[in-house]
Amino acid sequence: MRHLLSLFFFTCLLACSAEPQEGSAGSGPAPGTTPSPAVVTSGKLEAGKLTAYPAEHIIDCDCRFRLDPTPAGYDEADLFFVFNWQRGGGVISLNGRDCLVQRGASLGTSGTDNIYSSYLHQSDDFNVQTSVTEEGPAEHDRRSFSGKVRVTHLKTGEKLIANVVGTCGC
Repeated sequence: MRHLLSLFFFTCLLACSAEPQEGSAGSGPAPGTTPSPAVVTSGKLEAGKLTAYPAEHIIDCDCRFRLDPTPAGYDEADLFFVFNWQRGGGVISLNGRDCLVQRGASLGTSGTDNIYSSYLHQSDDFNVQTSVTEEGPAEHDRRSFSGKVRVTHLKTGEKLIANVVGTCGC
C-alpha cells in the first residue's frame, strides 16, 4: 500500500511539472496557422490610421492605440485611436477619415495585478467601446495595454471589432 501511494504521488508530480506539448493550450498558435486578423467587420466599416497625432484634441494625458497585428502597409507608429485618458474626447480613424468622438462613461478595476479598463465614446455616427488590460509595468510614465475597440455605426448597425495595443500616460 505504501508503494502504491508513493507511485501515485510520483505520477502526480511528473504530470504537474511536465512542459506543455507543442500545439497545446498555452503554447501560442499552432505551427502553420495565422494569427487572428487585426479587424473583423460586419459591413463596410473600415479601420484606418490617423492622418496625424490629434494634439488639438488632447488635453493632457492620453491613450494611443494601433491595430494588432500591424496590417500590411502600416507602421507600428500608425495610430488607429487616440483619446484623453482622464477627461475629454478623442479621435478614431474610420472609413478613411479622422472622426472626433466625445467621452462617455469609463469603468476600471484597481487593486489587481492587471488593470482592466473600459471607455465609452460617441459621435453622431459612431458608438465606440474600448476594453483593455494592462500588460506589464509602467515605463516612462506610460502604461502598456492590449485589448479591443468595438465600433457600432449608429445609423446602419454595422459593427467593427479591432484588436489593439498601445499605451496610456501623461
